[in-house]
Amino acid sequence: MSEHIQPAADRRDAGPPAPEEHERTPGVSHESEVFDFRLITWVGIGLAGICMLIQIALWQLLGGIEKRHAVSPGAVSELAKEDAQRPLSQRVNSVPGPHLEGIERDSGPSKIAEARRKAEAKMKRYGWTDPEKGIIHVPVERAMEEVLRSKEFGSGNNKKKPAGGKR
Repeated sequence: MSEHIQPAADRRDAGPPAPEEHERTPGVSHESEVFDFRLITWVGIGLAGICMLIQIALWQLLGGIEKRHAVSPGAVSELAKEDAQRPLSQRVNSVPGPHLEGIERDSGPSKIAEARRKAEAKMKRYGWTDPEKGIIHVPVERAMEEVLRSKEFGSGNNKKKPAGGKR
C-alpha cells in the first residue's frame, strides 16, 4: 500500500468516532464539523452590508447628477408649463408620426392608392430610368423571361410563350 492510504478502521467498536491521527502522516484527519454556521452568517451580513453601501453610493451619485441638470423654475417656457398641464393621452396623441420614406406627410388613402397605381403601370411598360446613363426599365414578366434565358439558368431553349400569346 501507499504510505498515504491507510486501511479502514474496524467499525464494530462502540462509541463516537474520534479524529484519526495517521501514523505515517501526522496532522492528517477528516473534518469534524459539517459547516461553520457563524462563518456563513458573517459572510451573509457582509454581503448585505456591501449591497447597502453600493445602493447608498448610487443614490448619492444619481442625486448629484439630478441636481446638476435640474432646470431652474424661471427657465421653463409658458408653452411647456401649459403642455405639462394637459393629460398624458392628449400629449401622446399630438406627437406626429414618423416620416416614411417615399410617402408624403399629407398623403391619405387616395394618394397612396394613386401612387400604387402609377407604380404598377410603370412595372408593365418600357421606359427610361436614367437616360444619361442609358438605364431603362422593362416589364417585370419580360425581365424574368430574359433572366431564365440567360446562360446562368440553362441552355437558352426555355422559350416559353408569355401570357396572352404575344411576343
